[in-house]
Amino acid sequence: MVALSVVDMVFCSDQPIEQSIEVASQFIAAALTDLDGIGKLDMILMPVGRPMSRQHALLVHGLYSDWALQAESLLTRIERLEHRIGRKLPRADELRDAHGRTRAMLSISVDDMEQARREIAEGKTIPIAEVRRELRIGVH
Repeated sequence: MVALSVVDMVFCSDQPIEQSIEVASQFIAAALTDLDGIGKLDMILMPVGRPMSRQHALLVHGLYSDWALQAESLLTRIERLEHRIGRKLPRADELRDAHGRTRAMLSISVDDMEQARREIAEGKTIPIAEVRRELRIGVH
């Protein structure tokens, strides 16, 4: 993501509002594209159904973490601009949602993922039928 100091300069109140909106839209699109790229890399390095490499897991976790920090900084600036113009920017909510999903995903540590995979491999799982049965019992 391009340096956020550029965003600060373009978003300042003495710049034409149309220019600030266009630049913000480009940064939002770039952030979402970056996240999509990380997701694709995640699928390449850690395909579903294959043993997890701790090294790859740590790398991907770090990429998501770095993205989330940058997106958070961008969102702070976008919120200031939205307040200034009195409306939401296109795709800003999409970026907010992506940021929230990424933060939620990051709340699961690499150690937790390894533990879950070990439990699955050892057969320490609960069959879906039992989960459904428990949910039905809890509803009544």
